[in-house]
Amino acid sequence: MLVVIGLLGGLALFLYGMELTSDGLQRTAAEKMKDIIQKLTTNPLMGVVVGIVVTVLLQSSTPTTVLLVGLTSAGLMTLPQSLGVTLGAGVGTTVTPLMMTFKIEQYALLAVAAGFVIMFVAKRQRTRFVGQVVLGVGFLFYGMKVMSDSVVPLRESEFFVNYLISLGDRPLIALLISTIFTAIIQSSAATVMLAISLATQGILPFEAALPIVFGANIGTCGTALLSSIGATTEAKRVAISHVVYKAIAAFLLLPLLEPFGALVRMTSDVMGRQIAYSHVLFNVAMVIIFIPFTSQMAWLMRKIVPERETEALTAQPKYLDRLALNTPSVALDLAEQEVLRLQGIVMEMVDAVGEMITARDEKLIAETLATEEIVDVLYKEVSQYLSDLSQTTMSDVDSQRIVALLHVVNDLEHIGDSIVKIARNVQKKLEGGLRFSDLGREEMLAYHVQVRDVINAAFESFRKRDAALAQQVLSREADLTQDERELRESHIARLRSGLSETRSTTSIHLDVLNGLRQMATHAGDVAHTVLDIAKGRTGVEEPLPS
Repeated sequence: MLVVIGLLGGLALFLYGMELTSDGLQRTAAEKMKDIIQKLTTNPLMGVVVGIVVTVLLQSSTPTTVLLVGLTSAGLMTLPQSLGVTLGAGVGTTVTPLMMTFKIEQYALLAVAAGFVIMFVAKRQRTRFVGQVVLGVGFLFYGMKVMSDSVVPLRESEFFVNYLISLGDRPLIALLISTIFTAIIQSSAATVMLAISLATQGILPFEAALPIVFGANIGTCGTALLSSIGATTEAKRVAISHVVYKAIAAFLLLPLLEPFGALVRMTSDVMGRQIAYSHVLFNVAMVIIFIPFTSQMAWLMRKIVPERETEALTAQPKYLDRLALNTPSVALDLAEQEVLRLQGIVMEMVDAVGEMITARDEKLIAETLATEEIVDVLYKEVSQYLSDLSQTTMSDVDSQRIVALLHVVNDLEHIGDSIVKIARNVQKKLEGGLRFSDLGREEMLAYHVQVRDVINAAFESFRKRDAALAQQVLSREADLTQDERELRESHIARLRSGLSETRSTTSIHLDVLNGLRQMATHAGDVAHTVLDIAKGRTGVEEPLPS
């Protein structure tokens, strides 16, 4: 029982230390890491280098993979760009177990104390994150020491020792057990360190440790697969490529355990380091095997995950990924993509208004009302996502980006509400068997075209961060307010002339004009947000991806 408690406690400390270290590094460097991944992955070999560097800095391949899935889902990276980074991430994740084999755990509690003091006395947020990293490293080393000490009594268990020895003759079983265990704890480093602890105490034979290392590499892909659920097709390909790379490499090397083991033994005379080096060599071998075939791998991923046929519009967010909330800059990129998607949906509703005015189409009205319900749900989903994101620690620039997105998504929802108002009025006209006068209908259609163009320009100015275009939108919006007054007067003049169609549709006609004018007003609100961006009030300057 004490062995189990020690193992679980040591594993918990190790994983907690990994989480603290990774989280602290992400919060201090994730934005820079995102930029590095985007800008320096022009070819697969450079992608490998970037993957190694980023993963070493973030202390885990998991945040690197989540970054990749998020960036690809947001359209900021392509599949071929990501494949080299994925290979490099595997190599980068081997650094932690390798460091642990150099007997520096005696300084673990010193690191814990130092990290705590830094976090406690630091006034600057970035310095506190540095303290968090130091504290996490201390827990990493101490958790390793606890695991190593706790397995000592297992040397006296004949059953346990014999079972582990038998795994050397059943490498596939060892690989499967390791894969499942790593998928559960979501850390290949922890699995490899546990294998090192058992091997160091003379319990786990070297032959059984190798397939455990292979399985650890496959199992760590579980987080990537989870992060791709509900993501774009391209993001799913990135996550699945992570699994395919490691599974193919493992099953290629499994029949070659003897020569692979002989190569590993040449790296060191110390058992623990041999296992750590096997982890390194496995991932280096993966790079050597696959780096010449990234184009073919991209082709294979497109076959495994084909393009989805155009799906029926649903209220399910397409880009929002809750796993990305730990990396605010990536989560914001995803939220912006969801806002752009919502804008496309609303623009289709805006276009439908003209057809509703001219055609007696009850089906179109019903579809528009149904679409607006979807817009409402997506508005709430995006707003909640941004609200949750605002509770995380982030830079002032990212906080201001959230404010800008909340303003824009709110304006989108209000435009949808105005369209519902118009749709219900047109529906009332149809149910009453009424019709607009020819001149009144033509005036409304011309006014709708102008409003649609202003709304489109407003969102184009937001996407491009174009202050000049936003200023034009505000000028045109003021003209549209005046135009609405003139159209009201024109309608009233027809009413005074006794035109029957005008008399029977007066309230409907004026309400439609009012709804169109409100839509233009919300377009003006978007333009104001763009101007705030230009004045530095939101800190957002870069245009959104197309």
